[in-house]
Amino acid sequence: MFKASQLSEGNIIIFNKEPYKIVEMKNTMTGRGGNTISTVLRHIINGTQAKHRFKSDDKVERPFIEKRDFEYLYAAGDDLFFMDLETFDQVDMKLEEAGSAAGYLIPNTKCTLEIYEGRPIGIQVPKTVELKILSTEPVIKAATASNSSTKPAELETGIKVQVPMFIEEGEVIVINTVTGKYQGRSES
Repeated sequence: MFKASQLSEGNIIIFNKEPYKIVEMKNTMTGRGGNTISTVLRHIINGTQAKHRFKSDDKVERPFIEKRDFEYLYAAGDDLFFMDLETFDQVDMKLEEAGSAAGYLIPNTKCTLEIYEGRPIGIQVPKTVELKILSTEPVIKAATASNSSTKPAELETGIKVQVPMFIEEGEVIVINTVTGKYQGRSES
């Protein structure tokens, strides 16, 4: 058990004796009543949503979530397929359950799956990934490494990021998966 004030988006908790993932939360400061935490919860098995307001000192239970290393293989429709690096078993996960992490997955990416009762419910990708730029505006001749302006670029996974003006189509860049921002050119 831990206090509701320690919650953050993405945490999995037991609510009404069922496992839920916090998809949205907002802290509200009130006068004498203390802080409240308004949450939107998604049931990790059937996908139903619930809203609940916790007091900051409410006790919340976390379920046991196993974390194991996997390798991303491929996507088919709305399913992502992974291989367990120890047993070589394949598992699938719905694209919706992967959330924004799916935008950083290319085949052979090593990642960590969060598993609840034998079922993948979440994914942790590396802090940085290297992705190829599919399309961006042409390079501007006057652009330099110190130039602070940026332009939009679409990456091979379909996500869009802002890159410096001197970056060209076809280049491989490093993206910080925590911030979702350009970090630099790939050295490979």
